[in-house]
Amino acid sequence: MTNLSTFIFVLSLLTIQWWHQPARVGKLHDLDNLAYTFKNGSSRELSNYFGSRVEINISGNSGHYSKNQAEQVMRDFFKKYPPLDFHLLQKSAGSNDLTATMAHYFSGEQRFKILIKAKSEKEGPLVFALDIIKE
Repeated sequence: MTNLSTFIFVLSLLTIQWWHQPARVGKLHDLDNLAYTFKNGSSRELSNYFGSRVEINISGNSGHYSKNQAEQVMRDFFKKYPPLDFHLLQKSAGSNDLTATMAHYFSGEQRFKILIKAKSEKEGPLVFALDIIKE
């Protein structure tokens, strides 16, 4: 597939998923709000989106953490790399209500690519894996 046809295909899948998705109620709304937590560098707000166990990979250092441990890992990351900017690049939906979101995170002269993997639950998306790779 060419890049244009791939883009159109992914866009149509996202549109279909959005159109058929029921409205969500509660404090966890969508991945756009999750992105806002990265822009603010708020590990506490980010942890609201974590499932009970989260796999976090920061430039090759990975581990499986409880929700509280994952919050601490992200707190340390935000302290070491305070947010300058955050851009969502692409959201895609898979089977079984799984979503993957790619983004760029900027901190000073540092740039990271972030892959957020989440599962849709009735209260909103719950992150089960974060990959943060320094570029």
